[in-house]
Amino acid sequence: MAWVAGLGALLAGAAGADVCEWPAEIMDVRVGASGRGEWLVRRAPDRSRVWVERGALRSTERGYVERDLPCPDGPGELVRAALSWKVDEGALQLTFTPDVTLLPRVTVQPEWPSGALSGGWAVVTVPVNVQVSGNTDGQVRGTLGLRPSFRSGPVSVAAQLDAQATAGQVQVGGALSGTLRMPGTEVGVRVQRDAAGPSAAAYLNTGRATRRTLPPLSVPVPLGGVVSVQVDGNAATPVTAAPGTLVLTGIPLPDHAGQVQVTVRDEAGTRTLNEPFPAPPHALNAGDWRGGAEATLSSRGATFQVRAAFATGSWLWTTQGVLSSTDTGADVSGTFRSGPDTLGLTAGTRRNGSDWQSRFGASYRTQGVTGDVTWSAGLHGAWGTAPEDSRAGVEFGLGAARWQVRAAGDWTPSGTQLNLGGQWQARPDLRVRAAGQWSAQRQTWQLGVTWQATPTTTAELLAGEESALNVTYRPAQPWTVQAQVTPHESRLGVTGGIAAQLSAAVTSRGAWQAGLSSVLVATGGVSRWSRGGDSGVVAVRTGIPDLPLQLDGKPAGRTDADGTLLLPGVTPAARHTLSVQVDDLPIEVLVREDRLTFTLQDDAGAQLDWRSNFTRLRAVTFLGRPGEPAAFGTLQTAGQEWMLDGHGRTLLPAGDGQGQLFWNDQSCPVTWTGTDPAVTCP
Repeated sequence: MAWVAGLGALLAGAAGADVCEWPAEIMDVRVGASGRGEWLVRRAPDRSRVWVERGALRSTERGYVERDLPCPDGPGELVRAALSWKVDEGALQLTFTPDVTLLPRVTVQPEWPSGALSGGWAVVTVPVNVQVSGNTDGQVRGTLGLRPSFRSGPVSVAAQLDAQATAGQVQVGGALSGTLRMPGTEVGVRVQRDAAGPSAAAYLNTGRATRRTLPPLSVPVPLGGVVSVQVDGNAATPVTAAPGTLVLTGIPLPDHAGQVQVTVRDEAGTRTLNEPFPAPPHALNAGDWRGGAEATLSSRGATFQVRAAFATGSWLWTTQGVLSSTDTGADVSGTFRSGPDTLGLTAGTRRNGSDWQSRFGASYRTQGVTGDVTWSAGLHGAWGTAPEDSRAGVEFGLGAARWQVRAAGDWTPSGTQLNLGGQWQARPDLRVRAAGQWSAQRQTWQLGVTWQATPTTTAELLAGEESALNVTYRPAQPWTVQAQVTPHESRLGVTGGIAAQLSAAVTSRGAWQAGLSSVLVATGGVSRWSRGGDSGVVAVRTGIPDLPLQLDGKPAGRTDADGTLLLPGVTPAARHTLSVQVDDLPIEVLVREDRLTFTLQDDAGAQLDWRSNFTRLRAVTFLGRPGEPAAFGTLQTAGQEWMLDGHGRTLLPAGDGQGQLFWNDQSCPVTWTGTDPAVTCP
């Protein structure tokens, strides 16, 4: 078959000879917005095909080339007929229209630098809760609660002490517990003594949980460029893409609705694509599962419980069972979600004495938007061998920007009940709401008006079965004063506090109450009393004493004498913003950035070193001659200029330095150390 190959070469050569005979021109070649400069160009006499000198198209654009075709005056390429092009005859400019369908598709999984603060420090927390109450009869009751805990790596140990004193009698209860966390599994034990007697329990939780990701996202990059991906403020490492289609895979999604932002920077400029994504239908992703078992032994006997949940497709199935000397039963439920529609199914059985009772139920709910009005509707029903387990009902709701109404009806063997309600935002500072309930046994109604009288004062008037006047006054964070007046009793209460949650209240009947709750948090050699201590703990080091910081826009406290502040209650894996108000900084402190975004890897103690963000200046006096300040002069050092005041003083960064001093048309070189209060020209 050698003659076939020879014939093919001969025909190709003949075709090439025809192309090389097309008229040659020098043109300014462009691919979309990308200029390529002047190159040799040949066009077919019928203007159907075009040949360009090699180099006009880049090596990454080989998809536009039908074949290499050299001519006597130089190498070149015959462009595919499918690629659109046009010529500006006046400017002798050839422009190709980029077509990503002719270029390769490249699949890339972006890298997501965690930037998370890795923990490692052990954390000790000691929540303290004290409550005292009494009345005019002289009865006083006090309670004390302590819940110290220790977390280090996968191990947690906690204790609980509850004491109550009333009328000279004291009751004390307590518990000890331990937890071991391993990847995907948690094991724990608990020993407790309370008013019901001693008990002991052990539990095991395990499962498989994956992070949901966006389906592969195709991004056209006709000119190539740099592609950046961002989700919920988390940015992936930018990807450099060749011309064509970039398919992004494995983009992690949060557990709520939002959008993926893709930014493409190329020779045509910068453009942004937004790809929306919905909220997850269930708490578990498809294919994930979790299960657990717990055994409890007490003076009432032994109890065993099991529970499991798994997701498959659009369904989430859960089941649980309990076995004890007094209670035995099992339940199964399934939830199907698809867009606005939700379908629920339940089935269960339970032993009641010597009899077994079964129950089955179903529900359906949907929602939508018509114009500016959102609506929802649903129905539910259940049937059981016990009469009280049978019921049926419907619900319906409408809402817009300033109003909402809802209605629900339920039928049970004992009768029918109708519930109506709604609210209207009459003005930004005025809201009206109403609700009513009607049944054969009871008819009630209530009308409420809420008025935002001032930015710090809110008044609420309730009329109906439970009439009341409520006034809330917030003079300053974090204090709140609440007053309530009802036909039967009036009450005045105060809550607030920074390092502790303080509360006090008194009623018109002479009853009173006072309380204090706080948490001592310690990690990495730093401790602090705080209103909360759950989740993770971060020690922020700034090097600036008594500096007020904010976490997620709320006051977080002031740094100590070493410039360190302990932040308890930092949620792991969530983005947090640490910020400082520039106006709060001392005059001798400079700051590079007024905010920093970070995430915490787990609930162990971690350190956030922010000291490099702050520069402390110190006052130095410069003298032209001994005893003569270089008043209103200028100091040049390290590429910066520092202005001197009338006493020759300025603020300089701490440390040694050298520079040139200028004053009164004079100058001299100067050198200083980090401790010199004054510097004189040599």
